[in-house]
Amino acid sequence: SSSSSSSLNIMSLERIRAEAIGDPAIPPESRLYFYVFYPVETSLPFGTPVFVSSAWTLADAAAFVAGTIGLADEAASMALYDARTGAAPVDDLPLEFLASHLRSGTALLLERRSHARSVDGEARLVPDVFTQHGLAVPVLAH
Repeated sequence: SSSSSSSLNIMSLERIRAEAIGDPAIPPESRLYFYVFYPVETSLPFGTPVFVSSAWTLADAAAFVAGTIGLADEAASMALYDARTGAAPVDDLPLEFLASHLRSGTALLLERRSHARSVDGEARLVPDVFTQHGLAVPVLAH
């Protein structure tokens, strides 16, 4: 079985940059690039590379991605989670402040908040979500 890190190296950053969808009005120097897995309940393919503005919050980025796949009405109930850990980074800070955690190239999961549980005061996705995506379930260090 592959380690979680190898299963998340879906695309090189160069390929993510080349294929990413995003708002063309975002200046190139302000773009952050992510690979986003679509919610497990959707009949959509695996996911897509996206770019967002470093001035946006993670909640803004989640709403943008939800909108691009026809889920704008549900955006408020969704969040982006780090695919390496299942954790939801703080979603009301501009992304530039989360750069140490969410570098360009990071894989994220767009999922409903109802699929997360509080673990040590932090929202984390339930293991079933990873299994349904074919990803290794993160082993949480305590």
